[in-house]
Amino acid sequence: MSTSPNLEDIIIQLTEELGYSVVESTIAPAKFGGKKISLFIYKNNGIGLDDCSAVASSLNLQLDVLYPDIDIALNVSTPGIDRQFKSDKEYAIFINHRIHLTNKDGSSLIGTISAVTEDALQLDNKETLYPFKNIARAKLSPDY
Repeated sequence: MSTSPNLEDIIIQLTEELGYSVVESTIAPAKFGGKKISLFIYKNNGIGLDDCSAVASSLNLQLDVLYPDIDIALNVSTPGIDRQFKSDKEYAIFINHRIHLTNKDGSSLIGTISAVTEDALQLDNKETLYPFKNIARAKLSPDY
């Protein structure tokens, strides 16, 4: 049986209703014939194991009701500080956080995301905009 095309949207909506942002989600066929769902979540005041467990428990209960004929293996995790950003939407999720950004020309910088537009971001409240199309990679850069 194939998964409804709205499965990912439903997972994101349910997770956001619990007060978390979905940083990344993947749905793939599982070896046992069902679906394997990996979900990376975030909340502004930080996230821990209890948060991941609470989201997994809640989603498992709701997905069992919505998709009773599909075996779903769900993995909920934090994005981690060493994880590379994988989509432009992550910049908005991590506004007011420090990042290490590498441009396609090889230059790099560290700064705090102060604003995000549809196609660029601003660091440290400076006027310079960094277009997403020029960014090769970025990741969080915590200030310990």
